[in-house]
Amino acid sequence: MSEDHNLITADVAATEFADESAPIDIPCAVDEVVVLDYGGQYSQLIARRVRECGVFSELLPHHVGAEEVARRKPKGLILSGGPASVYDAKAPKLDKALLELGIPVLGICYGMQLIALELGGRVEGAEVGEYGRSQLTITQEGALFAGLGFRHLFIGADDVGFWRDALVLSPAHHDAPWWLPYSPSLAMVLGFLIAWYFYMWQPLLPFGLLKRFPAINGFFLHAWYFDALYDRIFVRPAKWLGNFLWKVGDGKIIDGLGPNGIAARVQDITRGVVKLQTGYIFHYAFVMLIGVALLITYFIVAGGALKP
Repeated sequence: MSEDHNLITADVAATEFADESAPIDIPCAVDEVVVLDYGGQYSQLIARRVRECGVFSELLPHHVGAEEVARRKPKGLILSGGPASVYDAKAPKLDKALLELGIPVLGICYGMQLIALELGGRVEGAEVGEYGRSQLTITQEGALFAGLGFRHLFIGADDVGFWRDALVLSPAHHDAPWWLPYSPSLAMVLGFLIAWYFYMWQPLLPFGLLKRFPAINGFFLHAWYFDALYDRIFVRPAKWLGNFLWKVGDGKIIDGLGPNGIAARVQDITRGVVKLQTGYIFHYAFVMLIGVALLITYFIVAGGALKP
């Protein structure tokens, strides 16, 4: 690390930032998409979007190398964006072996520029950069705090008239601690200070924590498993039960054997009887003969004519 503003070079990242913890074994049955982080602010968001599509995604540093990526046997590779320029000597580079793994590779912003440059293309600068300092002009200072004066009109305003008798709560339920309304703002400020401390003041500290607490690292790295467990334990059984009650309970039992089923069978018998009404005399005569035969058989059996 150089003395000038604690600048982190690619060589330092490849040595000091390397994770020496035990490698995480990925089950072969899990389809994975690896996301290489080149410093983009949305790298975590990319991995999260992939997981929301039902595919396991792991975010790795850009310097892990093609061998480490190939060990995970991913179905695809995503190169994230970043604030650096591909022509900067200290900018993160792309291992060309990553493009020879035989898997689809998607480059986003900086990652796309790396692919283009590695494959013989050329990257040219635009008039306006995506990253960098911008000028902010506040034309009306009072607009920044205008919402504070009307805060009571937007949070719980006239809740009694809105809910009426649909929701009844005692006044004690609305007695919130004084600090509760300010907790979201405090959490935001605390998160900003932690992020500033970790990424600006002590950039090596997060990697040291990962090496010191590998179990916690693995826990948060595989946090997506909770979604899979929730889906397997609660969502899928609930859907199976709903389909069973719908198709078997309602469709086959109630509609097939219950009142609906009896009514359907009566309609079937009626349609069969109607088919006998063809209008021909010999059809009616045949039916009458069958009826007479059944009637004689009944009297013979019921009257005891067959008894000794």
